[in-house]
Amino acid sequence: MLRLDGPARACWEATGLFVFDNAVLSADHAASLVTVLNAIPKELHAISAIIVPAGFGVGPSQFGLVTTGQLLYIPAIPMAGNTWTFDLNELGGITRWRRN
Repeated sequence: MLRLDGPARACWEATGLFVFDNAVLSADHAASLVTVLNAIPKELHAISAIIVPAGFGVGPSQFGLVTTGQLLYIPAIPMAGNTWTFDLNELGGITRWRRN
C-alpha cells in the first residue's frame, strides 16, 4: 500500500504517476501538473515518474533512479506569479486565455 499524501497523492490518483518531490510542491502545483498530464494521452508518452530535484538537493544526474520509462525532472517554481489561465481544446490547442 502506498502511503502518499498531499500533492503527491493527488497526482498519483489522477494520473497513475509517482511524483518524488519531498513535499516541495503545493496543491496548486499538483493541480497544474495533473491538468497538463491529463491533456497528453498516456499512449503518447512513456513517463514513469516525475522528480522535483529541489526537494532533494541533487541534480538529475545525481538522483540514481533507474526505470524503463522516462523520468521527468521539473522545477518547483512559485505559483504566485502564475496569473493566467488557459483552456485546451481536444487537439491540445489553446482556445482561450484569461487573467485570474
